[in-house]
Amino acid sequence: MNRSEHTVSLWRRWVALWRLLSLVAVTLMVALSLAAGRVVLSPWSEQKRRWRIRHFHAWSRASVYLIGGRTQWHGVPPERPFFMASNHLSYLDIVVLAQRLPAVFVSKADVKHWPVIGWLTRLADTLYINRERRRDIPRANTTIREALQRGDGVVLFPEGTSSESDFVLPVRPPLLEVAASESYPVYLAAVYFETQPGDPHAHRAICYYGDMSFGPHVWRLLHLKGFTATVRFADEPVASSDRKHLAEQVRQGIHSLQTLNFPATQSSKPNATNNHKRQNDHLQNEHRTPLERAVR
Repeated sequence: MNRSEHTVSLWRRWVALWRLLSLVAVTLMVALSLAAGRVVLSPWSEQKRRWRIRHFHAWSRASVYLIGGRTQWHGVPPERPFFMASNHLSYLDIVVLAQRLPAVFVSKADVKHWPVIGWLTRLADTLYINRERRRDIPRANTTIREALQRGDGVVLFPEGTSSESDFVLPVRPPLLEVAASESYPVYLAAVYFETQPGDPHAHRAICYYGDMSFGPHVWRLLHLKGFTATVRFADEPVASSDRKHLAEQVRQGIHSLQTLNFPATQSSKPNATNNHKRQNDHLQNEHRTPLERAVR
């Protein structure tokens, strides 16, 4: 490494450290304000919900800005209450979508134990699901139903696990039980990430999947020069009382949206052979837990 490269590397480390400290500070301030509001507004459920939505919007927008991100929006998000399904690429999906969506998110149970972030997600009424226990699905579906009945929007990642950006994993029908049985229309969204020239590709630097370690992955993310998140909302929701059929509609709809997110240049599109191999690898990884082995 020559002197110029060493200077750039050192500068990126300082930027990453500044971003990390800024994120922690903003998260603590928002969490404290959110917690205070929940106490003061506890007798008034709708005011408390609006307080939560405003704070989560503010936190997510500040977080995306602090880590060098910008977001391109296509389409119109639904009004609450709504049931939405999106593809799942990274822990950043929630941060990006929360900038615009007045919703609670369904997340893996591990998140509530993460330092600082876990506290914030609990204050934001996140709905947790234990991926290690298939029998936790009925309990999770009950919390989704209750959130919808309260007037919340609910955002679900029905692939059951995160993946790379260039394909959509099979959707798990049990996670759509509430939408199928209660005749809720399912709104669709697709998230896509791009890094800047000279930085690692988004499927390594932003997408979080497989055996990646959280801490090192976040540190690499904070070193990026910046990134662009593209979010597309479908024009119309899908609906079906048959959860298998609904799952296929959701997968096809999200795939169609994600195809529109791909860069126009052929050179930036994924190689079909490598894409097929990576999809098989993901399908093998996802079978490691009972939830991801859930049958249709």
